[in-house]
Amino acid sequence: MNKTALITGGSHNIGQGIAIVLAEHGYDVAITYNSRKEGAIETQQEIEKLGRKCFIYQASLEKAEVPQQIVDQAHKDLGRLDLMVCNAGNGGFRGSILTITPENVDEVYTVNFRNYMLCAGAAARHMVADKIEGNIIFITSSRAEIFSLPSSTDIAISAPDSLIRIARLRSSMSGQEKAALTSCTADATGFTSACARTTKNSANAPL
Repeated sequence: MNKTALITGGSHNIGQGIAIVLAEHGYDVAITYNSRKEGAIETQQEIEKLGRKCFIYQASLEKAEVPQQIVDQAHKDLGRLDLMVCNAGNGGFRGSILTITPENVDEVYTVNFRNYMLCAGAAARHMVADKIEGNIIFITSSRAEIFSLPSSTDIAISAPDSLIRIARLRSSMSGQEKAALTSCTADATGFTSACARTTKNSANAPL
């Protein structure tokens, strides 16, 4: 049986590269996009050229109910879920701490933290129910552990940093509930050298 994967934010940059490389390695995939429908269709076409399936979904992942809905739809369309790649996010708040608003904080939380956790939870429940030893990958930013830009406030990277720390709690999980939870860091140069060839024009672009 073919392996399957759901990648959020698969219409451009790192997410697009991940989806295509997975297809090259025999995965049928599903991807989400927010507003870049043309990019999602481009990803789909590239994957179908490889003889793999690719389902695309518009998803406003900042809405609390959407992650579960999208994961359920991907599971239905793909027939199973072996890999969940949580990639969709934004650059966070880039203004001064003196002007930050509750709306700025909510945007970072819903898009860069809650979205990831809800997608991971929904995917893990399917993996457990199907008795699949699957994988859940968080694509974050190397800046979450290395440095903070002088022009930005810490809130821009605090959510990815929290995701990395939560992912490390995997070592304390046990039994069937341990869907392999992995934290990967990636910057705008690409997910891996293989993905970089499909994201060669994405330098300095946001996820």
